[in-house]
Amino acid sequence: GGTNSYTATVTGITSQGTSELATCVGGGCGAPGQVPGYGGGSGGGGSSNDQGMTGGGLAVAGQGNAGGLGGDRQGNNTGSGGGGGGAGAAGGNGSGGTPGAGGVGRANNFRTGSDIMYAGGGGGYASGGPGTGGTGGGGTGTDGAVNTGGGGGNKALNPNFSQGGSGIVVVRYVIGQSGFTVAGGLTETYTIGSTDYQSHTFLATNVLTITGTGNVDALIISGGGAIGVTGNPEGYAGGGGGGGGMLETNNTSLTTGSYVVVVGGGGTYSGSGGGIDG
Repeated sequence: GGTNSYTATVTGITSQGTSELATCVGGGCGAPGQVPGYGGGSGGGGSSNDQGMTGGGLAVAGQGNAGGLGGDRQGNNTGSGGGGGGAGAAGGNGSGGTPGAGGVGRANNFRTGSDIMYAGGGGGYASGGPGTGGTGGGGTGTDGAVNTGGGGGNKALNPNFSQGGSGIVVVRYVIGQSGFTVAGGLTETYTIGSTDYQSHTFLATNVLTITGTGNVDALIISGGGAIGVTGNPEGYAGGGGGGGGMLETNNTSLTTGSYVVVVGGGGTYSGSGGGIDG
């Protein structure tokens, strides 16, 4: 996690406090051989094990769901890895030679006025192939999709270093608030019912500039988690990466000033490849 946000561990999530207006926690890394999935916004999938099923990574309440369990390896050569959790559902459990699917993400309409799915979990791995990534950018044997917070999907024996997808931040406001203007990011205007909105989308870290005082809604999605390497040790099947944390805020009052919008990158596998906070 970031310096002002959270620390994710194998056994749980420990809050450190935050100085930001709102912060989302990066997705948890999938587990390598015989290790539980790592915690995060959504948890990474567990790896296969010789001694029963292996736990999935835990999630941050309100931002995602737990990773799926890794399957028992006995009598199955490589066993099966659990799927990473998604913003909308937990990752699927690995069972026998069948990998766990990534948990589905969650829909949000702040960017265009129409629903877009974000923060799906990556699929786990088994000897028969990769598990299906969760809708919302989760990888099926591939990296999580960029700017969705999707978790990386496990695809093959070591080496396989699928990473998580980067995050995204969308700020929208009701057009016509007196003396209130917003600048920064990619803009769109749309109407829902009889209400006109303008959105400002950030695909990378940048600055949101506010003039006057008004209310905004925000979608904040952190980077998705990387996979757990399969084949280390002895061919154990690794878990899929968890989707990045997903947070929606409504009617937040902002006043004149420049606000740094941090868009987190996807996790890359380096022992514990959690996504970057947003």
